[in-house]
Amino acid sequence: MYLRKIAKIFENLYKAINLINDKGLIINDLTPNNVLYDPKTLKVKVIDLESSTKKDNSGNRNSIFVTPGYTEMLNNKEIPENDKFSWLMCLIDSLICRAQLLNIDSNAILLSLDFAKNLYNGWSELCNCLKECFINRKDENYSEVINEIKRIAGEADEKRSI
Repeated sequence: MYLRKIAKIFENLYKAINLINDKGLIINDLTPNNVLYDPKTLKVKVIDLESSTKKDNSGNRNSIFVTPGYTEMLNNKEIPENDKFSWLMCLIDSLICRAQLLNIDSNAILLSLDFAKNLYNGWSELCNCLKECFINRKDENYSEVINEIKRIAGEADEKRSI
């Protein structure tokens, strides 16, 4: 049940991020602490947006405060990719807990995902997709993760209607 709820929440969060990005904004400081969700509907709201910037880089990046472990900005990556990485790290955090502390050592995150995929049925494919996405941050890897999230969330919707 936990994985299905997480899947639905993260599917909704992915949609919310895309809506925000489509409006020309980058969140920059997306962490689990900055996401609220309704436990009945699993709809999400993103809060704590003082570090958000315009997608065209016209904002002042000197005054942005971000949470280490959840941002690519500290790795000198392009800002538009930041929210996808943050979403990925939030999802990993929800599965293995405190990914931000493990971000110091990428191998620790990968080992934790290997461990997590053996905990419950349904985690294996998601963890494999997350590992691939974490290693090779390409659009197709994010697509595989969101497709797996949608599959798990769809199973949750089917079981709720029974």
